[in-house]
Amino acid sequence: MQGSRAEVVVPAPDRDRFIDLVRVTSMVVVVLLHWLSVMPDLAGGKVVDQNVVAVIPGLWPLTWTGDVMALFFFAGGYANWVSLATSLSRGESYPAYLARRVRRLV
Repeated sequence: MQGSRAEVVVPAPDRDRFIDLVRVTSMVVVVLLHWLSVMPDLAGGKVVDQNVVAVIPGLWPLTWTGDVMALFFFAGGYANWVSLATSLSRGESYPAYLARRVRRLV
């Protein structure tokens, strides 16, 4: 398609697929548990949110086994550290690295 500025990002052959798996899995668990944690109810003509664990007390172990936010941030931080280290080893300056990351986010 002419006029398209989309870039095709090809992952590096030495990319750590395990960290990618940890990041994706933890994101899915966080979204799923947030989706499951609120139960809407009609009380007095108004829709109110109830905590599912308060309604079904047997679900509390799920809040402990699904607590993956620390893992999510650790994996994301590790992936960014590896990206920065690789960039610096190629001779790219820190401001250039930061500008490239900001462009990708935007």
